[in-house]
Amino acid sequence: GTSSATTRATDASWQANDAIGIVMLDAGTNTVTEGKTNYRYITITGNGSFTPDGKEHTAYYPTAGAQVDVLAYYPYTITISAGSLNIPVDVSDQSNLAAIDLMTAEKVTGRSSKAPDVSLMFTHRLCKLVLKVVKDETTSDVTLTGATAILAGTATTGNWNLITEKLSTEGEARDLTLTADGTIATAIVMPTQAGDGKSITVTTADGKSYTATIAANLALAAGTVNTYTMTLHRNQASITAGITPWTDGTTVPL
Repeated sequence: GTSSATTRATDASWQANDAIGIVMLDAGTNTVTEGKTNYRYITITGNGSFTPDGKEHTAYYPTAGAQVDVLAYYPYTITISAGSLNIPVDVSDQSNLAAIDLMTAEKVTGRSSKAPDVSLMFTHRLCKLVLKVVKDETTSDVTLTGATAILAGTATTGNWNLITEKLSTEGEARDLTLTADGTIATAIVMPTQAGDGKSITVTTADGKSYTATIAANLALAAGTVNTYTMTLHRNQASITAGITPWTDGTTVPL
């Protein structure tokens, strides 16, 4: 007979109807098992218990005990490339951070109906950026309500390859959505190597612009939270940075 896979997350970071994608490969190969590229599993209530999204998305181990390797990613997409197993990544729309928070799990090898248990550790593959905008005594009269912010020097689109576990990127600057009072923004951005070219520009509602260059030795590393404090001075701006691990990835037994 066949046995199906069920999943359960070990923490409560999931939201209702979150969906993960599961890919099974013939053990030791990059060949998709039985031609089914992409199984969708959902947690209906957000409690971390995942179930197949219908019969066609139920992942069954092969008959006769054949072994498979298991890959998984979040959030689920229907546009995964069957040939290359590329997942499209697009961070240009920051209105729903959960929808662009790419996580993938390390490959688990040698599973079968005879050894069905799988534990998947999900890791954040992009970067979280927290921008805090503050004023000094020379800009104390500046009104930040309604201000906008743009991050330049990082990509907006790309592909994550499930096989190579590498990200290819391209694109242009993107808006960072500041709160109504103009003082803070939280974004998910592409990993970017250290080097010149990264900057943030804050523009107030009445048209004053302040640009701060990000130090050339600062990388936006995958799986990190980067807190940038941008201080507005009369004729310029400066950034100080704090970097911490982004550690709220999740473990899912399968």
